Amino acid sequence: MSAESGAGATVRCEAAAPGTGTTTIRAQALEIVLPGGDGVGPWTATVEAGESLLVVAPSGAGKSTLLRALAGAIPQHVRGRVTGSLHVAAADGTGIDPVAEGVAATARAVAMLGQDPATGVCLPTVADDLALPLESRAMDPALIGSAIASALRAVGAEHLRDREAATLSGGELQRVALAGALIGEPSVLLLDEPTAMLDGHGIAAVRSALAAVPPQVATVLVEHRLDEWGADDLPGRTLVLDRSGRVLADGPTADILAEHGAGLVAEGCWVPVADELAAVAPELLEASADGATGAGARGAVDGAGGGAGGDGVPVPARADAPVAGAAAAPADRAPSAPLLLCARDLTLARGGCGARGGRGGHDDRGGRGGRGGRGGRGARGARDVLTGVDLDLRAGEVLAIIGCNGAGKSTLLTALAGLEAPRTGTVTGERAGFVPQNPEHLFIGRTVRDEVAIGDPAATDAALARVRLADLADRSPFTLSGGQQRRLAIAAMLAHSRRVLLADEPTIGLDRAATAQVIAMLRGVAADGGAVAMTSHDLRAVTACADRAAVLAEGRLQAVVPLEELVRDPCLLALAGMRIPPLVARVMAADLPLRGTLEDLGRRGARA
Repeated sequence: MSAESGAGATVRCEAAAPGTGTTTIRAQALEIVLPGGDGVGPWTATVEAGESLLVVAPSGAGKSTLLRALAGAIPQHVRGRVTGSLHVAAADGTGIDPVAEGVAATARAVAMLGQDPATGVCLPTVADDLALPLESRAMDPALIGSAIASALRAVGAEHLRDREAATLSGGELQRVALAGALIGEPSVLLLDEPTAMLDGHGIAAVRSALAAVPPQVATVLVEHRLDEWGADDLPGRTLVLDRSGRVLADGPTADILAEHGAGLVAEGCWVPVADELAAVAPELLEASADGATGAGARGAVDGAGGGAGGDGVPVPARADAPVAGAAAAPADRAPSAPLLLCARDLTLARGGCGARGGRGGHDDRGGRGGRGGRGGRGARGARDVLTGVDLDLRAGEVLAIIGCNGAGKSTLLTALAGLEAPRTGTVTGERAGFVPQNPEHLFIGRTVRDEVAIGDPAATDAALARVRLADLADRSPFTLSGGQQRRLAIAAMLAHSRRVLLADEPTIGLDRAATAQVIAMLRGVAADGGAVAMTSHDLRAVTACADRAAVLAEGRLQAVVPLEELVRDPCLLALAGMRIPPLVARVMAADLPLRGTLEDLGRRGARA
């Protein structure tokens, strides 16, 4: 079969049923080539009912392309050439050819959660959005309410049922989109980095939801955060792609890691921490992580303790005493460094008409916002997410803004960038460069080279080489993978030579090598006398990059502390909805300096 546009064709497949070993996905010499020449395959394989397949590859190797083809998007809706054959079995016993029949027909059997969760939520309220697929299947209206409640409960999002979609954070959208994928009871579930935007509580809820997927459902998972998974928790089978999208290996996960673990690290992929350390730092394998996180931190995030954070993460009372032995806070040294950005008494809202968009008004000190700015209290549907925020950003530092999903991290960052007017308060200081969660929203150039050249034409080639995009310079930025787009957005913003850079989740969707490069770029801004504020749910990236952390919870800025203090304070970790990652725990147990050690491990990985 070769296809570049659709022509209907239906085949008959054996119906998928629990425990029968029935084939749900059958690919024969399947190869997808996109207009720019990139692609994936050829791949010949079957995926059985109830089987879980993990797809591992460097950024830009074609993982998302493979999922789009399985969902019926290529070539019917996304341009590309597909050769070979692909069939998917629906629950009613009919077979579907996703390549020939497209998304609408394939949706009878396949549900997909993409990298951008906003594309999976299309109606004004969460309940309406989840009801849509059930109504299209003519479900008894009396049963729809309980089905919605069950789907939201599975992903830890019951509290979002009556929310307007416009008021949801990126992480909240990700949970709702996953609930929408599960609610239709598909025979195939495609997951493109389902935990990328989630806090610790959300990751635990999603993993529990995936573990509870009905046994007849085949799951194909793309996930970068494998360093936080144990090998026993991963899908039983792994497909490995090389940088060109060719199939390198396909087999039992344990065998793949044993045979290819060091090679995957060398290619820049994330692997479970034991396999990573075996490749780059075997001396750390003996370091015990027991006690490095503290029972309080684990228990708080898992559900013990009192109070509730932004996404249901329990919030114990703050410890009054400082952590013994904690490093001196950069805040103690901050007055000697120039103040580049200053926020005072900010009250910020999210959602509703007028709550976002446009650059806020400027006060008489060159600041942005203030009372009566855009998105005032009359904005329909808007809700306050933060009040009374005072925050300084000084030359030479990287500040991480952390908190549970919905705590207001992105809202605060857009206000600091002048892209969202506060209800009250002011932001003063230098104009900042801003990289949003969805980097494609920034792009205006026809090619990757044009995008960077807008800032500094003379430095374009060097900037592209630095982020490993030189070979893609003539491609449209909109045809890049999610990880490539993020690297391009950071390179383009740095080309403007602004001293302040604001980056919203800058390491989402990046492989291990690209994450290390982005961290080096952000540290470079600080080393050159600039300042960076970044949001993140990835405590490993935060620990490797940031000097201080600003913790948002319960609608307020709860604390600004040095990283060495944050990782030793279970109360602050619970407020932020974060867990100590396995590698950070091992470094702490070995009593090694956090940032320096993590930076060194990143460099070792690049040399492996």
